[in-house]
Amino acid sequence: TNTPTPTNTPTLTPTPVLTGTPTPTPTNPPPTPTPTAPKPTNPPSASIAKPRITLSNVTGGKRVTIASDTSGAEIRYTVNGDAPSLSSPLYSAPFDLTESKTVKAVAVIGGAVSAAAEMDVIVPRCEPPVASPGNGQALPAGTKITLRSATSASTIYYTLDGAEPGVNHGERYTGSVTLLENMTLKAVTVRNGYRDSEIFSADYTVLENTRDTAFISVGSDMARPGETVSLPVTVQAEDAITGFAFYIRYPWDLFESKAVLEPMPNVAVSSQEISPGLLRVSYNGSALSSGSIGDLILTVQESVYNGEYTLEIPDENDAAYAPSVTTTGVKPSVNTLSGVLTVRDSYNSRLVADVSLKTASGGIINSASDLRDGMEIRPDISVTDRPADLRTANVFLAVYDRSGCMTDLQVWEIDLSNPLSLVQTLSIPEGVQIGSVKIMILDDSLVPVMAAKEL
Repeated sequence: TNTPTPTNTPTLTPTPVLTGTPTPTPTNPPPTPTPTAPKPTNPPSASIAKPRITLSNVTGGKRVTIASDTSGAEIRYTVNGDAPSLSSPLYSAPFDLTESKTVKAVAVIGGAVSAAAEMDVIVPRCEPPVASPGNGQALPAGTKITLRSATSASTIYYTLDGAEPGVNHGERYTGSVTLLENMTLKAVTVRNGYRDSEIFSADYTVLENTRDTAFISVGSDMARPGETVSLPVTVQAEDAITGFAFYIRYPWDLFESKAVLEPMPNVAVSSQEISPGLLRVSYNGSALSSGSIGDLILTVQESVYNGEYTLEIPDENDAAYAPSVTTTGVKPSVNTLSGVLTVRDSYNSRLVADVSLKTASGGIINSASDLRDGMEIRPDISVTDRPADLRTANVFLAVYDRSGCMTDLQVWEIDLSNPLSLVQTLSIPEGVQIGSVKIMILDDSLVPVMAAKEL
């Protein structure tokens, strides 16, 4: 049998058996990413002039004027430190700032912007008025109350009805205010280019004059380091005064020399310093009318920092130094009014802050008698106003023994933008009989801040 031979028979290749996981072959691989060009950020255009920022003084602060020398340009600006952009506020007219800010501005034409102009606008704050007698007291009718501020070239406005004083409300202070009836005295210091001061407020009541009550007072005032002040000392009674004796305690280490009482003409008042910082004043002679018996003269040392210092007249509860007054009538009991000398540096600090002294557990320390050697203490600093460019300040804490010698000085820097930096726990040295403690804060120009405190 003839068997046909196949022609063109394909050769079959066996299919391999796969063991394991096959690697897929992509059929449509993704395209290679193409880098995206960054969006334009409106780089500064050299053809557009940078704006000009100028300042002028106005009541309560500074007036900011921004101008461009490029015709047709609009101005965008910020006052919070951010860089200005096309979406920033549009400048249309001068504006006023009542606190320190950083002003930045750019000129814009279409989508093109100029280089940014920048200015730190410093708005210092006026120092508040100080009243003498101060703090709100019961005083005899007819008492003259004076007002003064440490801010030079400033004006004080006041009210007597409890309303808030200001340029547009209240009386301009030109001389002492006479106490005729119970009143609330409020006063504010203003100056062009400055932020208005805090409001001083005190309630005064008229002391009823009775034959069985007398009144002894020393005035309050304000002074700068190196300045001499005269504080009026008065003795008042219903009947004519035939004699008196009282003491004035003062912080003797603040002054160049001993305090001196300069008596009124033809009034033979004697005074003697019994011990450092303790002056005895006395009189025994012909009958005197109520009123000033003389002036307490004090010269502040150049090295004294800002602070408020008490000139104390001990009252009848002080057995060792109780005051006494004799008259042509009945023997009266005696009310006393201590004075306060407020020391201010010649320059205004760029920083406004409050400071108190606390225990490590947070309790308030009111006097040096609350302190013990080895005790942990914490100055509590609260910053209420500062210019944007003021970021640090220095704190000095000095401890004095009972003889007035400094036994410890601790200095540290605080970051004004970091609240945690304002908290510092310190220790009073061991073995010290503490006489006083002084806390001082200095701004970046080493100008003392009003927050200086003495215990």
